[in-house]
Amino acid sequence: MGKLDGKTALITGGSEGIGLGIAKRYVDEGAKVIIFARNQNKIDDALAELGDAVLGFAGDATNLNDLDSLYAFIENELGQLDIVVANAGMANGGPFLEMTEELFDAHMNLNVKGVYFTLQKAVPLMRRPASFIIIGSTSGSMGLNQTTVYGATKAAMRSLARNLTVELSADGIRCNVLSPGFTRTPLLEELMATPDGKKRFDDWIAQKVPMNRIADVAELAAGALFLGSEESSFVTGVELHVDGGMAQI
Repeated sequence: MGKLDGKTALITGGSEGIGLGIAKRYVDEGAKVIIFARNQNKIDDALAELGDAVLGFAGDATNLNDLDSLYAFIENELGQLDIVVANAGMANGGPFLEMTEELFDAHMNLNVKGVYFTLQKAVPLMRRPASFIIIGSTSGSMGLNQTTVYGATKAAMRSLARNLTVELSADGIRCNVLSPGFTRTPLLEELMATPDGKKRFDDWIAQKVPMNRIADVAELAAGALFLGSEESSFVTGVELHVDGGMAQI
């Protein structure tokens, strides 16, 4: 038996990277999964990889009408949800003095507003007990170069989880944050594309991460499995760092 047998889960930003890795692990553990993302082609690729236990829905987490359509679809197709993984986000950093209003607003809309209303609108469909998992970042806990806006959005998610714990725990909904450090995703591979870029990144990792490496997506998925399953039935309001110790020292 899988640890998520009989469970249904929504994963936003579930068509690639960490979200896709979580979807794979959830399916392996017996869950039915719906992935929500902007790009239909990427959703189609993910569905081909993940199999019949997964549904896809295209939309924008910053658009409340799209979220309403998503939850109407889920209610029609799956009935209810047990787990929501709020993973959709962006991380287009830049120096503080060069940050534009447009890029600032884009981060706040997706990383804060999108997560907030994804969770708010999910509540009527959640079975009890239920689990909300917000994907955070080490950037919300420590200072990193060129992450002033991104880091602020992830710090806001840590605060949101605390406050949702106060408001929703008595109603049977747990809320936790899963915070990756640097993780091997297509975005990170792109940033490391040149030999010089990879060398500089490896040198930086050696200085900053006690375990002296970056994470594999499967390691983040293991954390999401713990927070979504009954293994964490008395865990709420926490931030679980899967970062090789980067934000802990």
